[in-house]
Amino acid sequence: MNPGYGWSKEFRIGLGGDVEYGLLPGLLARLRQESPGASLIVRRLEQDQLLRQLETGDISVALAYGPKMPGGLRRQVLRPLNLKLLRSDRSGHEVDLNEYCQRPHAQVCYSGDVTAYIDSELKTRGRSRHVEISLSQFSSLPLVMANTDLLATVPDYVADILVAYGGVRAQALPLQIPTVELAMSWDAKTDDAPQERWLRSRLACFLHEEDEVH
Repeated sequence: MNPGYGWSKEFRIGLGGDVEYGLLPGLLARLRQESPGASLIVRRLEQDQLLRQLETGDISVALAYGPKMPGGLRRQVLRPLNLKLLRSDRSGHEVDLNEYCQRPHAQVCYSGDVTAYIDSELKTRGRSRHVEISLSQFSSLPLVMANTDLLATVPDYVADILVAYGGVRAQALPLQIPTVELAMSWDAKTDDAPQERWLRSRLACFLHEEDEVH
């Protein structure tokens, strides 16, 4: 069912930086095709502000990693987080856990501070890593990493875009972390709102298709 007469056709979505960078282009293409003329307003999510943003209507739905939020919110798990390791060096071997801990890292903090999960898992193994530079956006990674031994750990959909642009390549992450889930959250008050139900259905469908690709 497409949005019908009487709908505002204005969608307010909250996204973490990784989701905005890696998934928003495809999502926008889907919404433009299925709801021509609609306006999409994207807000950057901060985990400690997610509840307030939903309750005030600043956004109507959020895509973010992390635990279930308190209060009258609904939550639907969409996909697990899959991480990849980025590198720009030309060595043919794969980086193992020892090398992962020895080499310097570049990072971008994204929704739910997933980077904390990595450091926590390393700590349980008596390991650690050194983050040499923290960036505010993923597009800077290839420029910063060029001709260096820096490593970066990013979601698979971010890695795909950066590898396609060139300058970096990806491999499997030599570390298992606890399962982290990308979930869709919304205020219970919008459960039966036709426009919001339609939007949530399209988001769930799109993320399911992306998960199958990866």
